[in-house]
Amino acid sequence: MSIRKIFIFSLLFSLLFNFFFYYFFESKKALGQGAYCQPLPYLNFGEPWPGSGHLVMTSSTPNVLIKYSGSGLITGTGSSGQVAFWTGSVSIGGNNNLFWDNTNKRLGISTTTPQTSLHVVGNVTADAFLGTINAANVSSGQFGANTGGGNYYFMGNVGIGTTGPIGRLGVVGGLIYAGDTNTRFGAQMSGDDAGRGVFGSNMYVAGDNTIRTFGTHASYGYSGVSFEWGNIKFYSQGGATVQDAIVNPSTRMIINTDGNVGIGTTNPEAKLHILESSSPDGLIIDSPGWPIRRIIQRGGVIVEAFVGYDTRHFFSFRDKIMRITKPTIDFTDFNPAGIADQWSLRVYGCIYIPTPGTYTFYLTTDDGAIFWVNQDYRLVNQWRDQPPTTYTVSFSFPSSGWYPITIDHYDNVGGERLLLEWSGPGISRSIISSYYLGICWPDLH
Repeated sequence: MSIRKIFIFSLLFSLLFNFFFYYFFESKKALGQGAYCQPLPYLNFGEPWPGSGHLVMTSSTPNVLIKYSGSGLITGTGSSGQVAFWTGSVSIGGNNNLFWDNTNKRLGISTTTPQTSLHVVGNVTADAFLGTINAANVSSGQFGANTGGGNYYFMGNVGIGTTGPIGRLGVVGGLIYAGDTNTRFGAQMSGDDAGRGVFGSNMYVAGDNTIRTFGTHASYGYSGVSFEWGNIKFYSQGGATVQDAIVNPSTRMIINTDGNVGIGTTNPEAKLHILESSSPDGLIIDSPGWPIRRIIQRGGVIVEAFVGYDTRHFFSFRDKIMRITKPTIDFTDFNPAGIADQWSLRVYGCIYIPTPGTYTFYLTTDDGAIFWVNQDYRLVNQWRDQPPTTYTVSFSFPSSGWYPITIDHYDNVGGERLLLEWSGPGISRSIISSYYLGICWPDLH
């Protein structure tokens, strides 16, 4: 064989060897932009890919991902923005009830236009909520009805029928309280009462834990009632501003927690306690027929003096020569109308008992004296001539208040003395001051 033939044969053999070697044995090579080729089995159209894995092909068009498995192909459809979910073991799907806004990074439930990071249209059921919950289907500041039960909690003011509540709760348009159709309040008050929970034009809850009602509301003049921890205050106030008139009312009348009524005083010490000011008359009773009434005028007792005396008590008080008031029962050589001897006195009024309990009385007399409490109880009965002598007696008062007292007293000859002292709960022995003595009207004797 010639050298030329040998060369041609060698060249052909080399080409065939390289072709078969690279086709069947050499690893895949990149062909173009990201595309790879490797030996593929023969498949008919629509047949599943044997085995498992992925085939990725890229070109100038978007990537195409084909997933295959030995059991079959993944099926399903959806639209842009929908969040895919499994509808079966080898199928996925999507609908507008679960939507992702990729531009604004928002998730919508039952809406394709979510307005917040999570926007739910419809009811939400949860065991607990943390943080702030905003409702997209209402305006700013509004909240929807809780049809499923539970509680709402708010850190700010709440308005019903108003977008500008001026207190913790502002109600416009009427309010029925606690299901009682007879308990109603009217329209909300003006903004001058900011900081108070306003129920109506005639009622509001003040910042000092009181509920106040107004009877008048003109020219900064107010009158009404306030309920303050058991006390009921009737007041009237005018001020330079509405705020001054409301916050600083002047109490005209009070019913305190003990049931005592005070007029002119905020600390009544009797069922009806009237404290006079510049007015000369604390109480006027105009009643035809003049039924029996009792009025207490604090500040002392009545003293009536009579000429002569009798060893028989009830014959001593015949010719009256004097009727005066005294702040205390503390007499020495009284000498009514300048008469030094042989005269008699009748001292009467009421004594105020501040605390229920047992009180001790110390009656000093020269000459004779008889002492009654509450008209029916004679504590001292010493109608006789004697030097200054002190008698100590006790009496139990079931309740606080005013009790009638009477002392009949006489002087025969020589010096004269009459003194009434007491001691009791919280009171050491002392003369009974005018604060605890009063004149009882009408006269009890």
